Amino acid sequence: GQKLPTLKSVNGYWKHETQGRLITEFFSSLDKISPSINDTTIAKLRTPSEGPPEPKASPDHAPDDRFMDLGNEALLDIDFASFGIPDKSQKCLPILVILNTVRRVFPQKYENVDFGHSLTALDYLRDLEFTRRDKLRHAAECLNISLRSWKSVLADNPDALRWIELVQKYELIIEEGYANIFIDIRIWTMVAELKSTPFYKPNVLAMLNTLFPPAVKELPNDRIQPKVLHQYRSSFYRYITAVEASGPSVMKAFEQKLQGSDNRHSWRNTWDNLTHYMELAEQMIKQA
Repeated sequence: GQKLPTLKSVNGYWKHETQGRLITEFFSSLDKISPSINDTTIAKLRTPSEGPPEPKASPDHAPDDRFMDLGNEALLDIDFASFGIPDKSQKCLPILVILNTVRRVFPQKYENVDFGHSLTALDYLRDLEFTRRDKLRHAAECLNISLRSWKSVLADNPDALRWIELVQKYELIIEEGYANIFIDIRIWTMVAELKSTPFYKPNVLAMLNTLFPPAVKELPNDRIQPKVLHQYRSSFYRYITAVEASGPSVMKAFEQKLQGSDNRHSWRNTWDNLTHYMELAEQMIKQA
């Protein structure tokens, strides 16, 4: 299949490659899409009574985020794999290396999380999920079964039949778990980036474009919707503007809200979901 770029390589494109930096500089130089009347919605600006029409944009997007203007698809259709060092992570890493690295980067105690290596850990988690799927696919091929035939083929093999039924049960749980950590770890990584000092907007935008890209090409499963990623992107772009104006202290209230006991994105819930996902993934890989 097509080799997907790692998050580290995508982040390197936006931070270091000439093309990526020029695109960022261009969009950052544009005025916000709405006029000075902040409470006027973008939808109302599409057909103003006087003057030329405003650029088209979704009302869900931050007005300052000109990456999200409609019509940017061609410019943002970037072949990240053609830039920088070839992606070595496409070779399957040993499962123990993946698990130990992720546990070290994302420990239970929030104060000890190593967000400086968050992209590496996220890439490793993606490798773990791909390995899990590959092992299950290989097991299905060895059993000579398909989605339509597995019950009849395994009718005389009760052990294999029970295992396939168990896999189907766990598949729904593990897909939801991976979708949750896919979003939640990205949220916390952006929070850490916005809190970092000194604040350097091009690097923060590079992280935003990496974790919540303006053009979403491919997602790991159907439980993760592009609209959700764009909504988080919009929120974080607004925080970028706020931090640029007032400093990283503006993130304090947002961080406290995230850590609330009833917030499903809290670090405690994120870590619990991450641990449960990795345990299930490792179990399924070994059984396959």
